[in-house]
Amino acid sequence: MPGSRLSGVVRSEFLHFRPSLTCYVTRRSISSHKSQVYALLNFSRTATSETPSLHRDCDINEIRNLYSGEIIERRPFVGREEAMATVGILSERQSKWGALPLEERVARIRDGVAYINEHRKQVANDIVATVGKPLSQAESEVAASVKKMQYLCESADEALAPRMSTGQRGEIYETHRVPKGIVDIVAPWNFPMFTALNGAIPALLAGNGVILKHQSVPRIGDWFARAFGTEGVSRAPLEHLHIDVPTSSWLAASAAPIAHRVFTGSVRGGREVSQSISARAANLSLATPFVATSLELGGCDAAYVHADLGSEAAARALNSCARFIVQLGRLSNTGQSCCAVKRAILHSAAYDAWCALATEEMSKFVAGDPARRETTLGPLYGGGAACEALLELVEDALALGARVVVGGEDVSALSHSARRERCVFQERSGHFFRPTLLLDAKPPMRCLREESFGPLLPVQRLDTPSVGQPDEVRFAVEAVGDTPFALTASVWTLDSLFADAFVREVKTGTCYVNWCNDVHPQLVWSGSGFSGNGAGALGLEGFRCLSNTKSVLRSSLLKPISPQKQ
Repeated sequence: MPGSRLSGVVRSEFLHFRPSLTCYVTRRSISSHKSQVYALLNFSRTATSETPSLHRDCDINEIRNLYSGEIIERRPFVGREEAMATVGILSERQSKWGALPLEERVARIRDGVAYINEHRKQVANDIVATVGKPLSQAESEVAASVKKMQYLCESADEALAPRMSTGQRGEIYETHRVPKGIVDIVAPWNFPMFTALNGAIPALLAGNGVILKHQSVPRIGDWFARAFGTEGVSRAPLEHLHIDVPTSSWLAASAAPIAHRVFTGSVRGGREVSQSISARAANLSLATPFVATSLELGGCDAAYVHADLGSEAAARALNSCARFIVQLGRLSNTGQSCCAVKRAILHSAAYDAWCALATEEMSKFVAGDPARRETTLGPLYGGGAACEALLELVEDALALGARVVVGGEDVSALSHSARRERCVFQERSGHFFRPTLLLDAKPPMRCLREESFGPLLPVQRLDTPSVGQPDEVRFAVEAVGDTPFALTASVWTLDSLFADAFVREVKTGTCYVNWCNDVHPQLVWSGSGFSGNGAGALGLEGFRCLSNTKSVLRSSLLKPISPQKQ
């Protein structure tokens, strides 16, 4: 695409493991002074190394209402020189901020949290307009964000407290938490409050400065700046830096005083972040070449339903399980969540009953204008390309023997075009995908290994030689782990011993027992494999991840001379 001449506005909707982060960028050619329009290359598909020209000429980020298509704003991108200067000034302010007592930093961040809470309705409305999230869910995100930030303020003292121990000869060992410097946070669009605060608040409380890049939802970045920025309520060293992807990568690889990068996004984006850090490390002229990263890159998360829920005595529990997995696990935020349930794996003893309940639950949705309170299913952020990506997974599964159920109707026998009409529809500028079950899913279907970002739920039957431990645990864990992602998994059972065995064996960053698709500040948020590098930026460990360790040993070797011996 770079170098091509296009007329009008071209929308980039590349897809890799999750839909593209779509926006519009006007590029003006310096040589010809003629306006050209290029689609901003995004986290999901396109490497920054493929777009070397964009850092010079991209200047406008045009944000549209996802449902109406109306232009919300046209915002200039900050160039390299201004970005570097901003980071330099922020570094000076961070030194003063880091020297403040922790209790003062906490008090000032609390003031910023109170500001967000006072303006929670406006914040939610900005999320609805930009992201297409249903209003009630946007309000819930903001309310939960306030509670999470309050908890992080309450936890800072414990998380950052020095640790001490005494040796056999009376020596004292101490470890102290000290600020790293500047933490660069790249936040995505799907949960714009959650994903920004997860790194920003612990980083600020730990005494760091924060660069926040919120390119897809810049209005939420503005709210963070008003609440926690250098000119905001908290007067903390946070800058919402409106830069594009190439400039962000260049800044990280350059001499900018960045000590840590927190990235939430796609696998491709995570690779690009890692490459920028590697480029910095290879620069022998830098005094600070090594930068740590925290990467959260999505998942293909599975919910496993144990055989015990298939009994008549567990009918009520099975009903709750199906409702929770479908409504919160899969359909919340229109299925566009990194830790959403992307696969349901059911023991054959519970399979038929659970599928009947899930079919009913998948029909309980109200699609349409996300600004209307009754709406529960909004348009897909990636637009038509996101719908086509989900349809590809549907057709792949169908060809390998799955049954496709849309709105309670089995559409497997329909023609491709007729099935497409059942799954996809457009309302104004919004592209919608109706909640769809893929029953009888089995390997090697792509839907069981790739991250699907939308209301699509494959359901896999699991037969085991015996019920319970150890056979069922082993087979369940193998099925759950049959994907390169390892973000979260959940197990649904009334058997606490089975749950304990599952938790011990499953290889994911987070494991839920009778719960799913949720992020709590009490826990670190991390994944491995394609889901990240395990360096979570939340919970008590998040504070430690976003601060450096200073070790101190106090010896009793030297003793003062008493007056009698002088």
